[in-house]
Amino acid sequence: YISKKEKDREELIIADTLDQLSQQIDALDSNEADNTPTKTSNSDPIINENDFDTEAILDKIKASLPEDIIKKLEYKTADETNEIINDFYKKNTIVNKKEDITPEFIRSRSQKVEQFIEKHSTQELPEITKMLDRQKDWENTLVVMDWTGSMYGFGGEVMKWHLLNFEKSGIQRFVLFNDGDKTQTVDKKLGKTGGIYSQEATNIDQLLLLFELVMNNGQGGDRPENDLEAIIEGLKLDDKIKQVVLIADNRSCVRDMALLDQIKVPVKIILCGYTDLMGANPHYIQLAATTNGSIHTAEQDISDLSIDLLLDGDDLQLTRGNKSVLAIRADCHLNNYYSAQYKRDWVKKNMDGKSPQMRKIYYSVKKAMEKPDSVYRLELTTRKLEAVPKEVEQFKNLSDANFSYNNLKKIDKEILHRTNLENLDLQKNSIQRIPKSLFDATTLLTLNISHNQLSKIPNGIDELNILQELNLSHNKIRKTSKDLALLKRIKVIDLSYNVIEKLPVEYAGWRRLEKLNLSNNKIKSFPVKLRNLKRLKYLDLSHNQLNTPPNAIVGMRRLNYLDLSYNRLSKIPSGIGNLKDVTKINLSHNQITSIHRRFGDAKNLIELDLSDNQLKKLPTTLYKLRNLKLLDLRGNSIPEKEQERIKKMIPWAKVIF
Repeated sequence: YISKKEKDREELIIADTLDQLSQQIDALDSNEADNTPTKTSNSDPIINENDFDTEAILDKIKASLPEDIIKKLEYKTADETNEIINDFYKKNTIVNKKEDITPEFIRSRSQKVEQFIEKHSTQELPEITKMLDRQKDWENTLVVMDWTGSMYGFGGEVMKWHLLNFEKSGIQRFVLFNDGDKTQTVDKKLGKTGGIYSQEATNIDQLLLLFELVMNNGQGGDRPENDLEAIIEGLKLDDKIKQVVLIADNRSCVRDMALLDQIKVPVKIILCGYTDLMGANPHYIQLAATTNGSIHTAEQDISDLSIDLLLDGDDLQLTRGNKSVLAIRADCHLNNYYSAQYKRDWVKKNMDGKSPQMRKIYYSVKKAMEKPDSVYRLELTTRKLEAVPKEVEQFKNLSDANFSYNNLKKIDKEILHRTNLENLDLQKNSIQRIPKSLFDATTLLTLNISHNQLSKIPNGIDELNILQELNLSHNKIRKTSKDLALLKRIKVIDLSYNVIEKLPVEYAGWRRLEKLNLSNNKIKSFPVKLRNLKRLKYLDLSHNQLNTPPNAIVGMRRLNYLDLSYNRLSKIPSGIGNLKDVTKINLSHNQITSIHRRFGDAKNLIELDLSDNQLKKLPTTLYKLRNLKLLDLRGNSIPEKEQERIKKMIPWAKVIF
């Protein structure tokens, strides 16, 4: 799920600069056999490390250096500066003794981590804490974290969990890797890619410094990562390690799978960015299965990986007892592994490229026209296109089309008049209206028209009767269509950053909806009938004009994440304690004067933000929130005596006043 913070930083989410992308396209045009895994139209946005403010990061690192080292940096080139800094920190580790790690120390360092997450995270990440809490055996654990662009927030959440659970953490060492520092792709060698940094888990200050240092040293090369090299290097440093927890980017393939036989301990893999639609990265499934490890997503822990594979239509699935356990995407090649392990004839067919998941992505119309009937996936992004090329009409089998980051002013019929189109990405164009011909594309599963100039949604959109994901954020939509309610299979809707004032009660018909983002609109009330959204897990109503309690949320029993911040609420629904699955609630920047005693029934709550309200006390029932890790009460008028009572009531949680 994509948060509003990611939307705010949309300009930083292009896979590369236009010049670099143009060079890549030219290279692809001259190399028909290119099979490099690349972002597809239904994947999450890619964060490019180059887009971060490296000067600011470097200044932050310099601030912790002694005067004599800072003097050495004068008049040095960027490469020379990095070399001096890296050499200094290799020789001078900041050591935190166990007796120094007091509650006050943990509180102050947790705040630093939160600031880091706020600055660098691209997503709301409540699922990470949930996954970590479910793991009971942490004894002698090595945590290996992918420290490239889209992963900083996930790593920050892991460090925050480590701090808040310091006494029982069991983590012995952290490894951060950035796939080769600034090494370019052509120079990366198997097992010697580099960019690997390690530190004992007790040396918190050194680890926080590594966050910035590894980020500063990164920014090189291609998408695949050197996960296995990082694991192996970490294991060399401590022979007491019993298991590895890998914080993995589900969207990136692993460049060094050939090193797999060198890993002799179980690897537990937390798949960051997994969704059923996107599927799991098969490289990580192979890594976990071969080492007798496990796979972990927001929803489940899968330790038994000796289970059947099933080809369900065009989708590859891990199954147990004919029940789907995990969807797999086959962008990363695993011919030998699956063929040897499962002996299924269809596996070879799937991996040979006949499955939609393995079909080649075309980046050039010229190249695609050589085999028009073989074009299933087409990406023509950042081309300054004002119209879709006429040739696209000849790609009769096109299923995935990405025309984002262009200058399109309308949705052309060349895209729509076909029977196979499943995923269409038109974000970041100048489209002013949705033509009714769009509704002819009845096979669409995902549709992204965010960051355009739409002012309304026309009637008839219900013709897209199998649509599962719809993104209309960052437009100028004032009034929504009741026909949206007839999208019976919709699971994700993003209408954030529009000017919507009212929601039709008919939207209660979204019985399969799991995520609803309505942030940054002008909504004054939330219809009670929407309590029928029984499957909703994520609801963002922040930055609106709500002045009456959204009582509908009481019926949303599966809700996991709730954001009502930046509204005009003076009270919240008393039945919020009914939300047994909720782990994160943000009620900050409202006018709330009291919290109902039933709030204490939300027993799985991990983070609660009540900052910048008008609270003077909290109910005694909050002692029941045994899973609470963080309670933010800044910006309230809570007397000192009440503050002490609150701390004693929930001593296991970090409370910020």
